[in-house]
Amino acid sequence: MTEICFIRHPRFLLPADDMALDVFNTWKLGAVINADYKQMRNGAYFRKWWAMVNFAYEYWADTCEPIEYKGKPIQPNLDRFRRDLTILAGHYVPVWNIKGEMRIEPESLKWSSMSEERFDKLYQSTFFYLLREVFNGKRAIKMSESQLSHALESLEQFG
Repeated sequence: MTEICFIRHPRFLLPADDMALDVFNTWKLGAVINADYKQMRNGAYFRKWWAMVNFAYEYWADTCEPIEYKGKPIQPNLDRFRRDLTILAGHYVPVWNIKGEMRIEPESLKWSSMSEERFDKLYQSTFFYLLREVFNGKRAIKMSESQLSHALESLEQFG
């Protein structure tokens, strides 16, 4: 089961992000959808984190060299970027795979799994990781802390 988010408007619900929109678009018009719901504590902050991730992904994806694996082109992937970013920002859990190897997986971003305080730490560590590793002038444009903050605030105004 996929967890998706909606924004309440006076008479209807709107998909809150691209993932929710993709699921929403698979539903036939007039379909009755059964759902369990939880109100998010700070949906705006969650959307701000996603805007930051999407913003960084766009810059990062533009720097990826076109390469192939077994004759197939390797493409940047937003979900993989988000997972790796979460891990690299220090928010992961170690797990064993079927081969008996230890792997690390990103912490769940579900509100039922992550407290508001923990999410704030995720936001801050993601922000500083992006400054250090993406917006460092090597892979994407160089940004200072205030420049990245300003860029993200601008995204919020138009998003």
